[in-house]
Amino acid sequence: MSARPNTPPPSTPSACGLTTFTTELFHSQDLALRPYPGEASSFRAVDEWAAMGLGAALLPRSKITHEHSSCRALLQGGVPVEIAYEAVWDCDTPLGADLDEFVTALIEAGQAPPAAHATAGRGERD
Repeated sequence: MSARPNTPPPSTPSACGLTTFTTELFHSQDLALRPYPGEASSFRAVDEWAAMGLGAALLPRSKITHEHSSCRALLQGGVPVEIAYEAVWDCDTPLGADLDEFVTALIEAGQAPPAAHATAGRGERD
């Protein structure tokens, strides 16, 4: 984290989980976050803005669409930073069977081998 570039990272809207995660990550390391003044509408836009040199981007590996020579995993204490997700719902919801099926699909997807387009140095997980 301490070797980050001085360019401000373009970000997605504040309602996006990645923006919240990035802000909390910087604050947990007592680092100032100087976000790019505009908000990108998607991960793809953040990736494109970074490719144009408008700033550095923090993106899940699965959302990187360009081959960047400087693309690498973000390390904290020598370990790749991972984003964890949690979903919570009322156990009495009428959508219970659908949610069980969805959770099963997520678990199976998480156990699938990394995408073929992933390259070394990007870390093993998003």
